[in-house]
Amino acid sequence: PAGEGPDDCDRIDATDRLAAPSFVEGHIHLDKTFYGGPWEATLPTQHGRADRIAQERELLPRLLPVAEERTAAMIRLMHSQGTTVCRSHCNVDPVSKLGNLEHLKDARRFLEIGLARRAAAQATPEAVARLRLRFEAHEHARQKLDEFLPRDMEFHREIAAMSGNPIFPALVEAMFGWLGVYYVQLVRLEGAEDVTIAEHRRILAAIAAGDPEAAAEAMHDHISRGNALYRKFEARSR
Repeated sequence: PAGEGPDDCDRIDATDRLAAPSFVEGHIHLDKTFYGGPWEATLPTQHGRADRIAQERELLPRLLPVAEERTAAMIRLMHSQGTTVCRSHCNVDPVSKLGNLEHLKDARRFLEIGLARRAAAQATPEAVARLRLRFEAHEHARQKLDEFLPRDMEFHREIAAMSGNPIFPALVEAMFGWLGVYYVQLVRLEGAEDVTIAEHRRILAAIAAGDPEAAAEAMHDHISRGNALYRKFEARSR
């Protein structure tokens, strides 16, 4: 109840409301949703998974052009209902091929370049200090793959948090999850960790200097280099 507790604690009168942690969406296919478009009924099946595969041969190519729009609509819905983290992935298969992956990489490039620009434009000393701590944690995890990937994501998520919009950090985290299966292989390429750290250092410096265009350029180069490595890994995997 209001009025109870140690004197040095902040008190918030919730007026009988319940304070609870946010929800986590543990499994969702954001690239295969009708949500955000015209209403469509659930497609019936008679032979289980075999019917679904046959349906996706027609459905997935039709959804590709609106994948980014539908994904954004679904994320807005989840966030409006208290979900701040979702675990998803995109199809990479003989039906959709690499179309969804290319859409995702393009969306990530568009999003993160804009976030870097905004972070530099409205950076405060406190926000830069938090980002610097994220960078240092990532740098210290250079030789530890199990820690390197999460620290990498946290650096990008902190940049998104500097926007002041809680949806952007969730988007960045989700994108890392979608691309993670490829990224694990990329950071194992010789010298990849050192290159990533150097690029993050450049991004941090531009944001700390309050230079939006330099931050955007540094992020563009970072994401574009990563996309080139994705293509190299894809070629090796064929």
